[in-house]
Amino acid sequence: MSENKSITSLDDMRIKNGPKKLNTFFKELINTNLNEAIGYINDENLSYTTLYILKEEFEKEDMFTQLSIRNKIALDLTNEIINNENNNSINDYSSSKYVQMTNSTLKWILETGAENDGYNNEFDRILDISSILLTRVFKEKEILPLINTLIFDRYKRGALIHDLIWGYFESKDPHCLYFVGEKLKSENMKEVELACSLLKFIPELNLEINNSEHLYLTFIHWFEENIQFLKFTGESFQQTSNPEPFVIDMESKYLCKTATNICDDSKYHRLSTNESTQIASFNKLDSNSKSFLANFSYRMRKKNIYWWNSWMKNSIEDQLKIARTRRGLV
Repeated sequence: MSENKSITSLDDMRIKNGPKKLNTFFKELINTNLNEAIGYINDENLSYTTLYILKEEFEKEDMFTQLSIRNKIALDLTNEIINNENNNSINDYSSSKYVQMTNSTLKWILETGAENDGYNNEFDRILDISSILLTRVFKEKEILPLINTLIFDRYKRGALIHDLIWGYFESKDPHCLYFVGEKLKSENMKEVELACSLLKFIPELNLEINNSEHLYLTFIHWFEENIQFLKFTGESFQQTSNPEPFVIDMESKYLCKTATNICDDSKYHRLSTNESTQIASFNKLDSNSKSFLANFSYRMRKKNIYWWNSWMKNSIEDQLKIARTRRGLV
């Protein structure tokens, strides 16, 4: 999973000979040529896994001050996670000079450490927290495919995934569902199983149908129709066994406006007077009528925007009558 352009001497030693021989080699190097040891550890292409394995050597030899900023931040974060301290050492790097470095360091930890996920429980915990900080604090979106891969790889080997899943959905980005949905067409049934579990809040997805291609096509159809209308709920496996992380904002779908435009407290300030009146009437409907009218509105606008504009000028009662007539319900 690492995108390093070249492998470093220390990484090569770890991969070929294992952690113990890496530690032995590095101890000897410190004793014989400290500057070379520091040069090796500060190599920009070094993986986090190697830094993690050698971290105790820096404390023994008091080498911390000679480390690069990235390595210092990484070790501070590592120790904070391990010790579960209340005082955030990340605050030491909160100035504009270091904020971006903290972000890039967390990405480096996750991207270069992910290939060694499962090394031990402590290491996995560090990857979990790094992913959560990236999605919740730094609002990173590009890291989502990697976190998704970690979740499914862990599930296949029976490791803990709840914290990773929580951080993944805490991105609040509905596009994260797409990477989960892609697993529905996997040849690995464990991946299909987990994807179904994470997406079972989608009513159109009939999980009793034992056909991965059908499940995937059903998901894609639902996703493409509703992606711009999905609203984050905050539900997770820590709260319920059947979380619904995203729901369709029926108001948004009815007006055919992206959910982020009208799903907050000030949404009515962003609507025209006519749209605000329409929403007020729309919200008096029962949930089934809301769903029916929102779906009809979206599909009709996509089919014929001129007819839709004309239809939207009607009262909510007349809109329902027309919609039901056109759907053969009257």
